[in-house]
Amino acid sequence: MIAEKTEVFGERMWVVATRSPAGDLVIIATDVGVWETGKLYQLRWSIEWTFSSQQMRGFDLERTGVTDIKRVERLFELVTLAWLSCL
Repeated sequence: MIAEKTEVFGERMWVVATRSPAGDLVIIATDVGVWETGKLYQLRWSIEWTFSSQQMRGFDLERTGVTDIKRVERLFELVTLAWLSCL
C-alpha cells in the first residue's frame, strides 16, 4: 500500500494505492486515515465480490424475473446460503 497526502480537486486528501485480491490496481482518494481506509476497503471489496458472484458468476440472479419482494428476499436468502456452501 502506498499513501500520500495531496490536493484533489482543491481538497487535501489521502491518495492510497493498493492491489485488490485479484491483483487489480486500486486507487482511493479519502479524507479518512490511511489504515482505516485500507480496512474499510477490504470489507467493501469482500461485499462487492459476494454480490458480483451472486449476480453473474454462476447464480445469475438478475435473470430470474421474480418481482414480488417477499419472493426476492427468499431467493436472495437461498442463493446466499448456496454461495456460502460453495466457499
